[in-house]
Amino acid sequence: MADRVADGSGTSLSDAVAIVTGGGRSEGRVASIGEAVCRVLARHGAQVAVVDIDAAAAGRTVDSIVAEGGRALA
Repeated sequence: MADRVADGSGTSLSDAVAIVTGGGRSEGRVASIGEAVCRVLARHGAQVAVVDIDAAAAGRTVDSIVAEGGRALA
């Protein structure tokens, strides 16, 4: 799936649901790889389930995705 997005073909992921573990962002830190994956998938239309051992961190990622117009839940 990532190859279709990264190749610039404009492939939409609007019918996709992505579950990303480790997708939370620790408060006051730069985005994690997991958060970046969540945000890229959401920008391409996927509905993203953000899973993290730290529920508040997952919530921060969800908030940033929703603020950009994406669909996500923690």
